[in-house]
Amino acid sequence: MKKLRTALVMCLKAQGFIQDHEEAAKFNRKFAERGVADAQYSLGGMYALGEGVIQDYKEAAKWYRKAAEQG
Repeated sequence: MKKLRTALVMCLKAQGFIQDHEEAAKFNRKFAERGVADAQYSLGGMYALGEGVIQDYKEAAKWYRKAAEQG
């Protein structure tokens, strides 16, 4: 899944939507807070790896859990 997330970030960068991992985290958070499971999962991964956000396993688990609750 990390490869897919990285590919998505690179695609969005290439199209000029985001410039770095911090912007990707903001983008994911926007949709994660609206209940988009893929964005919740991706944001969880960003927290787990410390990509664009300060690494925080508790926050990662929170977002992974929200995504899992949606199947």
